[in-house]
Amino acid sequence: MASMYPDLNEGENSQVKSNETVAYSGPDKQNDVEEQNKKGGCKECCDSFAHVWVALVGFFAIAFGGVMIGLSLYAKFYYSNYASLSDALPTGGIWYLLGVGVFLVVLGKLLMLALCCRDEEGAPKPFFKVILIVVSVLLVLMLVLEISAGGIMIYSFGIMGEATVPPSDTIGNQIISQRNAYTNKSYNFCCIKYTPPYNSTVASVVDDQCKWPLLNSAVAEKCGTVDPLVCVCNAGPDAYGAYFGAMLQASFMWIGIIACSAAFLLIMGAVYTSYLGCLHCRKNKEEKVNDHEYNPNA
Repeated sequence: MASMYPDLNEGENSQVKSNETVAYSGPDKQNDVEEQNKKGGCKECCDSFAHVWVALVGFFAIAFGGVMIGLSLYAKFYYSNYASLSDALPTGGIWYLLGVGVFLVVLGKLLMLALCCRDEEGAPKPFFKVILIVVSVLLVLMLVLEISAGGIMIYSFGIMGEATVPPSDTIGNQIISQRNAYTNKSYNFCCIKYTPPYNSTVASVVDDQCKWPLLNSAVAEKCGTVDPLVCVCNAGPDAYGAYFGAMLQASFMWIGIIACSAAFLLIMGAVYTSYLGCLHCRKNKEEKVNDHEYNPNA
């Protein structure tokens, strides 16, 4: 039969070969599909994570900027003691704070728009890519400033709890002198003009300025069984300033926790804003291989 119908035999052989080919190439194709799915899943996960962090950065920028705008306007038009506040700030300082608040709100809204205005492949449009890159640079600069300010704050609070420092420590002596310039006025008022323990008549006069030793337990621990209000006045103005510095050390410990949390947010925000800003700017390996493949029809 095979010799009488050669075409039929040839068709059967080709069908067997095609089945063998399918059976052989099937697992490879399946593995390729699984690998592409894994790559796609990882990329979608990274993109989603980046969107979340950029949204958080935008939200905090809008919230913080709104708070700055509200406080600036309140201080300018409603605060009763604005004259004293204006003297403490640099010239035009209140308008500077207002401008920074407006800038942060606009920047936060642009970040939110960058998440919505995307091309067909899911990448932000060119204008918003530039915004994301600019924001990532600003976040890195803020991180550097925060680390520098945190180091200075830790050093300053460590010095402020001391009555004196070695003469060779120029910066430390400057910090001590600035601290004493403030605390000496308080010492003259709270320890000389009005001497503790304060009676009921004097208590209302000195309540705001002289009751700081009772704000936390740091001064009480140093004074032992002695009344903290009496203890801080017994050893002179330098010791009074040292007690004040010890109170600040204990009161502002929470600032370090907030600073660490803010640093983490800045790092993650800088990483993922730059990630979205550079999304699809570089070709992946498959695109590079396809570009170098030989096309006989070209």
